[in-house]
Amino acid sequence: MLGQDPKVIMFNRVLRRYASAWSGVAGDIEVTTMLSWARSWWWAAKMGRLPLIDKWTIDWNAVLDNIVELGDDCEKLKMVSWGHLIIDEGQDFSEEMYYSLGKIMRFLKNKGIATQITVFADDNQRLQVDNNCTVHNIAKNLGIHQDDSRVFYLSKNYRNTLEVAKFAQFFQVGKTSGAARLPERGGEIPSIVFFNDDKVLSDFIVRKSRISVGKQVGVIVNGSTG
Repeated sequence: MLGQDPKVIMFNRVLRRYASAWSGVAGDIEVTTMLSWARSWWWAAKMGRLPLIDKWTIDWNAVLDNIVELGDDCEKLKMVSWGHLIIDEGQDFSEEMYYSLGKIMRFLKNKGIATQITVFADDNQRLQVDNNCTVHNIAKNLGIHQDDSRVFYLSKNYRNTLEVAKFAQFFQVGKTSGAARLPERGGEIPSIVFFNDDKVLSDFIVRKSRISVGKQVGVIVNGSTG
């Protein structure tokens, strides 16, 4: 929405650092995690301490209740207006969050205060089985699931080669996002290799890196830091 300051919300700090490192892309726009943004938003609105369930989990029901309790205090309501939130990897955020944000948006709209949310989400890219929200439920909670002018689907895979896309189809959960149409661009056939120990694995990675001149090599490991 024109005239509103956008804030880009990433699912975690790794994605935030990655997005912030993009050269020449929206350098003046704030890129942060939901928890960091919510703390700043709540404090700037003079709402006190952000309600939390635990150290990392926002109590969205309490956030909603506190805003509704402001009633007709227009000056206070203007302070809790966030402008325009842009949420990336939206499938990895909780349904409770979308429920509360949707309710808050409609409450503020009824008071004549405009807020906006744009969500980029893909059911097939969810990270967690138990803590996620489908594309359908995101749209439903934000009140736009029946408005074709507000929901846009990217149906073709532009990211991968044909061989990688065919391999990835075995892991797609489908749902609202569905299975993407295959790309035409060809490439190497992906492979799965099993190793007996970490030493054999690390030697393989080193050899693969040495012969992959000019290519990026990514290694995914188990852990919460790094």
